[in-house]
Parts: sequence; C-alpha cells; structure tokens
Amino acid sequence: MARQKGSLPVPDFDLVPAEALPSRIKELDIEQVDQLIGYERNHGERSPVLTLLTRRRDQIRTDEDSSVEIDVHDAGDGCDA
Repeated sequence: MARQKGSLPVPDFDLVPAEALPSRIKELDIEQVDQLIGYERNHGERSPVLTLLTRRRDQIRTDEDSSVEIDVHDAGDGCDA
C-alpha cells in the first residue's frame, strides 16, 4: 500500500539522514514521533533513526511528566524548624 505524499510529519522523511533528524523532529508531538517510529520500523529500519526517534519520544514524555504544576504555597519553605 503506497502512502500519500505529505502523510508523514517530516517531509521526505525517507531521505533525511540521521544527523539531520534532531532539528526536524524537535517540534513534533508524541503522536507524530510515534507515527515516524512506526513508519521507520515498517520501511527503513535505520537503527540510528529509530534510536533518535525513541530518545525524542522519551524526552517528550519526561517533559510532560515534569510540566505538572506545583503550588509553591503548599510545598512549604523547606525548613523543618
């Protein structure tokens, strides 16, 4: 089954070398990165590309986990006097 042109979040993804990938995926959300991981696993299986995509997905997850707001008024002042 042929994919439609432009259906991936990175234009010409098949042609992007691994060293150019970080700048092209830094603004993608986790769903888009997952889409690229699935595509790469089914088509190119370029190990360096899969590694970069997986690391980016992990980074997004970590950023989402750390974005939970903490009320500094409820946290106390850190002193147990």
